[in-house]
Amino acid sequence: MEEKYHLIEEGCKFLFNDDEHLRSPFPKEIQTELKAKASTLYMDYIKNLTNEDRKEITDEELVSVFEMFLFSSSLEILDSEDKDQILTIHYPFLPRTGDKVNDKEKGESTIVNREVYEKEINDQKEKKLFMKVELKTEENGKWETEFEIPA
Repeated sequence: MEEKYHLIEEGCKFLFNDDEHLRSPFPKEIQTELKAKASTLYMDYIKNLTNEDRKEITDEELVSVFEMFLFSSSLEILDSEDKDQILTIHYPFLPRTGDKVNDKEKGESTIVNREVYEKEINDQKEKKLFMKVELKTEENGKWETEFEIPA
């Protein structure tokens, strides 16, 4: 089972560092505490597996468990007043405040605010999540757009 602990280092290395495919949703200032907290939860999880579970569980499942501990622990560590950072944790692959957007009509703009909300999408009152982003152009103009959050 010792080999299962290496997933902690690899998982943190992957999720804590930006690369061309992924930006870390976790602020640098919480990463040390986050790694310690998620590692403790993960090791407790592994220790509580039955012998049968240990034989059957895959590395992919263990990676998923560790990621779940990272994301849930980060929400406990972060200041609950930092709504923008909490949005980043919940939706790590969506645009973030400060991101640049190059719109055909409005030119280069910067996201200055974002929010997530539910919206009715049909007569049956079905609801889906949307993100609204507010942007500022280089000429100090403002505009906004919204899009559905992928399920």
